[in-house]
Amino acid sequence: MNAQNRNKESNKIPGRAYAQTSRIELGEWKVRHERDRVKMAIGIERGFSGERYIRRRFGQDCPDVPILSNLTDTCKAVLELVKK
Repeated sequence: MNAQNRNKESNKIPGRAYAQTSRIELGEWKVRHERDRVKMAIGIERGFSGERYIRRRFGQDCPDVPILSNLTDTCKAVLELVKK
């Protein structure tokens, strides 16, 4: 398996959305950011199902949360947030 495919959905599970648990956790952290001003950055790989919706909601509700398209840039953004 090459690096490009390593993080993509490899096995579809009927009746279950890909990254189902992660989507719920992202919603929980969104609330923490809005309520408690918790610092966060999000990484969403291009082509992820639901990407457009997540980008739109965070753009509307949490415009100061950076949304990156790869793991390297997301990690760099998190390190910058920790330094502040």
